[in-house]
Amino acid sequence: MANESMHPPHSTGDGLPTGPSRRSPGWYYPGLGASLALAFVCVDLGGSLVPAGPIVGAVLAPSLLTWAASRDKGPAVTEALSATGSRTVFGLYLVLLGLVTAVGLGLGLGAGLTGAASAAGLAALVLTMVLGRWADNKKPSQALA
Repeated sequence: MANESMHPPHSTGDGLPTGPSRRSPGWYYPGLGASLALAFVCVDLGGSLVPAGPIVGAVLAPSLLTWAASRDKGPAVTEALSATGSRTVFGLYLVLLGLVTAVGLGLGLGAGLTGAASAAGLAALVLTMVLGRWADNKKPSQALA
C-alpha cells in the first residue's frame, strides 16, 4: 500500500487514461509511415527488393514499432485502438490506405507507370502521420468531430 498513489489515474470514461500516457511516442507514426513507404519504394525499385521490401516494411517493421511503443508508453498505446472514436479514425485510415495501395500498385505494376508506387508510399507516410496524430490528439468521443 505504501507504493500506491493516493490519487487514481484520470480517465476518459472509456477506461483509457488521458493526457500524455494515452498518446503514442512522437516517433511512432513517422516510423510506421516510413516503414510503409519503404514497402512501396521497394516495389518501385524492383528486383530482389520486391519480396523483401513489403515483408520488412509492411509486416516486420510495424510489428516491431508497435512492440517498442507499448514498451515505451505501456499498454495504453495499443488500448487506444479499441476506444470508440479511435476505432472510427483507424477504420477510415485502413480504407484510405487500401485505396492508396490499390491506385499506387495498380498504376505502378499494372500500367507500368514509373514512380507510382513510390508516390503511393509518400501518400501512405503522410496519411499515417496525419490520421495517427489526429487520433492521438482527440478525445475518443470527439475523434471525428
